[in-house]
Amino acid sequence: MGDLEPYLCTYGGCLRPAKTYGIRSDWIQHEIDVHQIQKAWLCRPCDKEFSSRKNFDDHMREKHSEFTRKPQLDAFAEICQKISGKLQDRTWCPLCLQEHRNGNRLR
Repeated sequence: MGDLEPYLCTYGGCLRPAKTYGIRSDWIQHEIDVHQIQKAWLCRPCDKEFSSRKNFDDHMREKHSEFTRKPQLDAFAEICQKISGKLQDRTWCPLCLQEHRNGNRLR
């Protein structure tokens, strides 16, 4: 008989919803790595970060007309994609469904 693995991912749409975690820190790390880290696109010439590919594409079309063709834009977006330093904050507890007070993140 194996150890209990009481932790499950609490995000809807997880690609591994049945995966269980026996160690709390493994579960938390999964939620951070897979669900809370945001992608970003950085326009290096302008030093601007965009939180969506659409906003990045719009910026490139408006400010950098040499990247208006789709193949060029796709290639440049892939090069410019990075992990944002910002985490997506959850404002509610997935277990009790209560809202956070004063904007503190879950721990």
